[in-house]
Amino acid sequence: MIKNYRFITILLMAMFLCPALMASGQQTTKKDLQNNIEGYLNGLLTLTADFVQLNPDHTVVPGRLWLKRSLSLKEWGKLRLDYDCQKIVTRGDELVLYAPNTENQKAGQMTEESSYPLDSTPAAFILSKKISFTKDLHVKEITGTPNNAYAKIILERPNDTSGMSLTLVFSLYPLTGKVKKIEHWVVLDAQGNETVVIFIPDTVKGGDANRIADTIFKPPFPGQKPFDAQELIPSELSPWLNDRLRQDMPNKIK
Repeated sequence: MIKNYRFITILLMAMFLCPALMASGQQTTKKDLQNNIEGYLNGLLTLTADFVQLNPDHTVVPGRLWLKRSLSLKEWGKLRLDYDCQKIVTRGDELVLYAPNTENQKAGQMTEESSYPLDSTPAAFILSKKISFTKDLHVKEITGTPNNAYAKIILERPNDTSGMSLTLVFSLYPLTGKVKKIEHWVVLDAQGNETVVIFIPDTVKGGDANRIADTIFKPPFPGQKPFDAQELIPSELSPWLNDRLRQDMPNKIK
């Protein structure tokens, strides 16, 4: 009889413990993480999201993003970043900075301030015709959390000595190690300045290439204004963000 009780106890413990063990999944290898991330990015034909940006000078600004990958291997993808006082928009192989036209501010007109070759900016990492971690990009580092919840990859251009890099952080499905969605990215410029973009989870939406009209990327730039940066910082963040948030938004980290 005692043996039966012991058997039942062990069985009950297994019933409760096994789901927890299964939920944690096995640690995904770096090679599998790299393949999963590369596949996710190449399958990401469009992306829209609200975000909070932490600047090198520790200012915090809200923004909205539209991204559309190109279906043609001969063209760059399209990107638009909206801020309260600026827009950054791709135009062919250029990245263009727009600011409000003070003479026509009521009409919402924007004036081109400056432009840069797209392939000399970090935007080129994500707007490449086809993303390859073995040909066009160099993986400097790839890391996964022990619980298989997040993955981080740091990308550089091969033979680029400027020090510029792009760090992408993704949430994962713990059981499979597959990418769930992009959480934030960090741009490191040639001067060593870091700019962090944190995506607001409920606003991150992907889809097919027809989901975003090309008119979004052309003047007069239809779309909504950004939200309040201080109110919508997600409550759950990847562990790599905590140190930075303690500096810029200490009230958000307990």
